[in-house]
Amino acid sequence: MRFHQHENRDLEVSEMDPLLVFLMVEGIRQEEGEWNCVAESFLATPLAADPLFSQDWKEYVQPGLLTLLQSCHAHVLIDLENMKREQLKNPDKSSAKLLIPAAHREAWLRILNVARLSFAARHRLTEEEISGTQAPDLNAERGRVLLQLQLFSLLQQVLVEMEVERL
Repeated sequence: MRFHQHENRDLEVSEMDPLLVFLMVEGIRQEEGEWNCVAESFLATPLAADPLFSQDWKEYVQPGLLTLLQSCHAHVLIDLENMKREQLKNPDKSSAKLLIPAAHREAWLRILNVARLSFAARHRLTEEEISGTQAPDLNAERGRVLLQLQLFSLLQQVLVEMEVERL
């Protein structure tokens, strides 16, 4: 897998192995139908002694955050569809190319983070497993989840480093 930043700050991820493409698409699309769960888990009301604060949070803050995440998810899905469309144009190529427009970078960071957190929570991954010090067993579902987590972490790291270099 190769990373290249274009002059317009778009990120191109090329030479993506078909397995990594599958894991990325599966991991991100998997979240599509789970936004209510995401809202309850990640956008939970902060602990507050004041019931009015909790009510205001649920009424005013949580819906906005959920809308933001859904919008980010839509941008990421568009980029994945563009990758798929590009693959269909070149069926002879064994690797894929993903283009992440600079305008979608923040959306990708948010969605990758939500996906990583939900994978870790749903599969009750340990800190040791998440650290990635051992190669995951790809014959087991847990191993595939760990590989997805590592893939998403790598992509997040590249996106953040590109942003830091810009500053």
